[in-house]
Amino acid sequence: KPAAENTGDVRTNLWAAVRFLARKGYGRAGTTPKADATFDGWTKALERYNGRRKASSNGRPYAANYAQRIRERAASPDRHIKIPLPK
Repeated sequence: KPAAENTGDVRTNLWAAVRFLARKGYGRAGTTPKADATFDGWTKALERYNGRRKASSNGRPYAANYAQRIRERAASPDRHIKIPLPK
């Protein structure tokens, strides 16, 4: 465990982030997935990672908009796409 926030090396931080996100693809609970668990996909994992259900201005849950924008950013990493905070 790092001594302070925002410490550690890039390789370790990326490994942990991808592992944590992948875990979210197997369900909401903080428990280990069962041996027969099914991966629900990266979009669902991103929605669970964010978790906010409050509706955004377009009527969709914030978590769904968040997942969509992150996927758009991943497809075009040089393009900035603003992610607004819920009201």
